[in-house]
Amino acid sequence: MGKLVSDSGLYNLSICMKYPILLARLLLVSYSIFLLLFSTGDRVNREDFVHILIPVAIVLILIVLVNRAFLSGLAIMVLFLFTIWYFKTWSETLLFLIVSAPLAVASILFFLGIKAREELIE
Repeated sequence: MGKLVSDSGLYNLSICMKYPILLARLLLVSYSIFLLLFSTGDRVNREDFVHILIPVAIVLILIVLVNRAFLSGLAIMVLFLFTIWYFKTWSETLLFLIVSAPLAVASILFFLGIKAREELIE
């Protein structure tokens, strides 16, 4: 295993890119916790149910598709498109970055993990 910081003080990104699926899972768990913290106010009503449904769907995807990186990436990409459509995040940049962008990044990390795994097999 290489050093995280090289002699020149620059970070070794190859260590981080060896584990893109793990990074995607950690990102999605922390994102789900973030969404659950801010999804409900004083009480849960019908409007808040959809806000709670997104983190629950993320956790279910992570549990059910634990060894299937391609299907996990595909499911997270579908969830990404759903958040753009339902919450209309295309209209505001900050809303897009908070709600939709972490899902896109996690999906890309899943797909990068598939590519890294295929390169290890070859």
